[in-house]
Amino acid sequence: MENKICIPISTDIIHELLLRNGPESDVSSWIESVIYTYLGDTEQDDGWTDEYYEYLGRRTSKSDFKEKYGDPKKGYRWQELDLPNGTQLYMEYKKERHYACVKNEKIIYKDEAYSPSQLVRKITNTTRNAWRDLYIQYPGKNEWKLADVVRNSLIKK
Repeated sequence: MENKICIPISTDIIHELLLRNGPESDVSSWIESVIYTYLGDTEQDDGWTDEYYEYLGRRTSKSDFKEKYGDPKKGYRWQELDLPNGTQLYMEYKKERHYACVKNEKIIYKDEAYSPSQLVRKITNTTRNAWRDLYIQYPGKNEWKLADVVRNSLIKK
């Protein structure tokens, strides 16, 4: 079970959210989504501390993060996209999910290193657009985002 805390929010704000999204909307999940978006948008900022990376390692895995994934400040560079060590990737093909992970600055799938396009080709045995097939989950995050959506959000900045 995930631990939760309560944060007081003005009823006027809650009413406005319900008016905009409908009375059946899950306001709590929507607020969490906004916060995750903020965290993702500020992930590349210079303000991250060593304490954050220590916390990230404890939260992501019970074993030592550095030992399992490598230096949390490093990762794999996919064109304009930075995938820090510990980033998870998946692709769904023929109703089966195939998972890979960034470890020691490489994308690892079934103990082999691949580029994103090589990974998609390995899974499908065809040439496809990895940006439109791979989903990304950054270390310490809960949500998965399509690689193309992440890339486009960086381009718009």
